[in-house]
Amino acid sequence: MLAAGQRSHRVRFERRVPGDDDGYSNSLPENWTVQVMVWAVFRPKFGHEQLEAGRLESSMQGR
Repeated sequence: MLAAGQRSHRVRFERRVPGDDDGYSNSLPENWTVQVMVWAVFRPKFGHEQLEAGRLESSMQGR
């Protein structure tokens, strides 16, 4: 059950697969293939900022 303000998202996990041969000894570029698609909820943890390369970097972590 979702609490107020939470959003459910469709999340896709992918895996990179090597490209095939086109039949003329040329390799085709790598592709991404979907492994699984699931519904997920992101619960953020607030207040995480760090100093990186002399400037303030803000990132969002959660679970």
